[in-house]
Amino acid sequence: RRHTRYGTVTGVQTCALPIYSDVRAEVVRTSGAVAGSDVRLTVDGADVTSSSTTSTSGNVTSITYRAPNFLQGNSSHVASLTYPGSGSATWAFTVTEVTRLKASWATTPASVNGKSRGFTGRIHKADNAADPNLFPNNPQRAADQLADKIIDPSTTQPFANEAAGPNGDGSFVEAGVINYEQSGTDKFIPGDQPFPNLDPANQDFIALQAIAYLSLKRGTYRFGIACDDGFQAWAGPSAVGATNQVGIRSPGGSTAEVTFDVLAETDGVYAFRLLFFEGVGGADLEWYTVDLTTGEKVLVNADGGVLSYQSRNGDGSNGSATVVSTTPPAGLAGARSEEHTSE
Repeated sequence: RRHTRYGTVTGVQTCALPIYSDVRAEVVRTSGAVAGSDVRLTVDGADVTSSSTTSTSGNVTSITYRAPNFLQGNSSHVASLTYPGSGSATWAFTVTEVTRLKASWATTPASVNGKSRGFTGRIHKADNAADPNLFPNNPQRAADQLADKIIDPSTTQPFANEAAGPNGDGSFVEAGVINYEQSGTDKFIPGDQPFPNLDPANQDFIALQAIAYLSLKRGTYRFGIACDDGFQAWAGPSAVGATNQVGIRSPGGSTAEVTFDVLAETDGVYAFRLLFFEGVGGADLEWYTVDLTTGEKVLVNADGGVLSYQSRNGDGSNGSATVVSTTPPAGLAGARSEEHTSE
């Protein structure tokens, strides 16, 4: 759903950036801007100028058209721009298919009125001296570890949780952002903190689940997760019903960024579930959004970004207290994930 075209037509540079249902073009002139009323835009042969928004800043005139309905995935389109002085530009773009967050999954924006911002979750950390073969880097291990299904051969009991925390079960509340590094050292986006219920140190064999209720506007979002080692993320109608995969990095490795796109069908609050796993060596985890136009990264629940809430009215489940112990079937996966290494 993202397409960028740059070109030069009769000495005027044009740039178009359609994102899902948006088609946007700019006319840049070296001497004075083109009047917005003189710019005409057509999409697939239909004149959509009257349904578009124009603006002028300096020598740049912009026109943006938002289709009343989402453009279909895997569909191709043609847009044309005309302006005075025999200026014109035509470009084609293809809409990509991404995971849809169904309107039926959303509660109303008012469902988080008065609710605390942040995340709820569970974390488990086994002894650094444990056998690494018992802790493979994959989502199934993380789910099993959180469910106390990995047995310590020396005790024939589940591994003791070194991140049990004040509640004794590894549960935690994160009122801020998910921006963790085992020693609290900045790794990607500044402001890293140690993992919940753990002191700054070399921490191996970690599994963490976080539940987020994200307040989203109708439209498209690109999420990014930078981590060492890996993760799997889901969305769905409730916290425990979040079994539709939206992103994954498995088995993972040193710190890298994975991005994935989702499309919210309506304004509302959506349930997400994030499962993180780490074996040996470094450990870090950051969850943020990526601006589709500028590339700016903003941590989820940071002021000015996508807000997350610890609960919502109408969810019907307590995700932080329930660990889904099996990963969803591959048939439920529908994510676009791209991995990028980071120094």
